[in-house]
Amino acid sequence: GSEALRSGHAQLAIELLTQGLIQLRDANYGPFDPYFEGVLAQAHVATGQARLARSRIEGFMQSRAALDCFCSAELLRQHAKLVVLTGEADKAEALLRAANDLAERQDAVPWKIRVVADLCALLRARERVDEADRLADHAAETIDDALRRRILLPVDGSRSL
Repeated sequence: GSEALRSGHAQLAIELLTQGLIQLRDANYGPFDPYFEGVLAQAHVATGQARLARSRIEGFMQSRAALDCFCSAELLRQHAKLVVLTGEADKAEALLRAANDLAERQDAVPWKIRVVADLCALLRARERVDEADRLADHAAETIDDALRRRILLPVDGSRSL
C-alpha cells in the first residue's frame, strides 16, 4: 500500500492498506498499525477525502488505550497535517508538539526529524519564525546526540552488536 501511494496509485493504496490493516487486526498484530493508518490517511487525502482521513485517524486514536507505541509519533504528525487543513492551527500545533515529545522520549530519530520539520513549517506560517528557529536548533542538537549514542563506540573502546 505504501509503495502504491508513492507511485501515485492512491486508490490502490487505499484498497491494499484497508485489507492489510484488517488482516493485522485479525491476527492481533498491531505494532505497525499507527504507521499504516497514517499512510492510509495520506491516500485518502490524495483522493480528495481529507475528512474521511481525519475521521479514520481520530477513530483509531480513540480505540487505542495508549498511543505511546511504535509509529505513534508519525500518526500524530499525520493527524496534525489533516487538522491544519481545516484551519485548526492551534490543535495541529498541539498534536505536533505531542508527537515531538513522544519521538524524543522514544529516541525515534526519523519520526523526530519529520515532526520537527512540520512543526517548524507551521510556526513559520504563523509568523513565529524565531520560535521555529529555536526549535530547529534544539532538535538538531537532540538528533545529533541520539545519533552519536547509536554510532560512536563506548568510552572504553569495546564494541557491541
